[in-house]
Amino acid sequence: VAPQFTVSKDTSLNLNGKNLSLDQNGCNEELDYTPTLIAVDGSTLTVEGNGTISAEAGYNTCYGINVVNGGTLVINDGSYYGAMTAVQVQSGKAVINGGFFDLAPTIKADAPQYACYLINCIDSGYKDGKASVEIRGGTFVGFDPSANPEGPGTSYVADGYKVVSEVHGSETWYTVVPE
Repeated sequence: VAPQFTVSKDTSLNLNGKNLSLDQNGCNEELDYTPTLIAVDGSTLTVEGNGTISAEAGYNTCYGINVVNGGTLVINDGSYYGAMTAVQVQSGKAVINGGFFDLAPTIKADAPQYACYLINCIDSGYKDGKASVEIRGGTFVGFDPSANPEGPGTSYVADGYKVVSEVHGSETWYTVVPE
């Protein structure tokens, strides 16, 4: 994984309606690494401002935000598009209070089944308690965060919240709301 930008001090990012994405000129070729737009490294990143973070990378894998070394990511709103993962936690915690999460256009068109990795913990980190996700809000296209994201009996949905599903054309949108 090769971060394009690393946050190593507590930071608030107000997207202010702006878009953050990869330069698409290099995405037409096969990359020999997996880019991630933002790495949260041992610090806290709070994202708000109804902008967009898009990991569109053509036929390459790209993560939107990757949490490492005990970092914390707090997402309050905005739109996030993963190729295939919008938010990944290797070591640390992601708290999602709101936002819209979907696959990036290329992977969505060619491999929509990968929506199961839209929000993801590295398996070993999740199993040993070093990686976690707590979802209190937001809408997830094709991904139900309460339906065994890390194996049988697991849920990313915080206590006191539930998932409501709604069909939009050929897709199912899962929205986390208070119980």
